[in-house]
Amino acid sequence: MNTYYKNIARLYPKPDIRGYLYIVVSPTFPEYCKIGKSINLADRIKTYNAYNPYKTFIFDYISILFDDYTEAEDTVLQQLKE
Repeated sequence: MNTYYKNIARLYPKPDIRGYLYIVVSPTFPEYCKIGKSINLADRIKTYNAYNPYKTFIFDYISILFDDYTEAEDTVLQQLKE
């Protein structure tokens, strides 16, 4: 790799793509669940409960830490479609 591209790579480092998959449920909506991904699970659950006066959203499942959580989510969603 030449010097120009090395300098560009330092200016724009690859974003961290490690993260978790989760399933969120709520007794308010028992027939629904949400499969998603997040780097920060605590902030993510706060977001779900921000406009919910009963704060009933909880994590039903949290995965291991994936090296590429977007790829992991895509794989799970594709498997569910089949």
